[in-house]
Amino acid sequence: MKYRNKKLQFGLYGQNGSGKTATILALDILKTAMSGLGLKNDVYYDILTNQKSGHFKFDFTIEIATEAIEVSYSFDIDKHDENKKSLLRMRRLLTKEIKKHQCKLY
Repeated sequence: MKYRNKKLQFGLYGQNGSGKTATILALDILKTAMSGLGLKNDVYYDILTNQKSGHFKFDFTIEIATEAIEVSYSFDIDKHDENKKSLLRMRRLLTKEIKKHQCKLY
């Protein structure tokens, strides 16, 4: 499928404490990890406050017109105390094309 350079806009609303900020942070982590950009050390370091490493896994479906792809992307982050550096490792990307009628409706 060829869908490059398309922009996505969406709205996110909910009550205080419902997870809006956590959702945006999770999407930022996913975007940063999948794009190969450098980690924002303050954000990732703070997530791992009392831990030396963390495992992240994202499962989602991309639907465009009559086509869809199930995606599973996971990785680990190791925290290094000197200079608040974090390192991505063990990246794994799995995809599976599915027919639109097999997509889950929410």
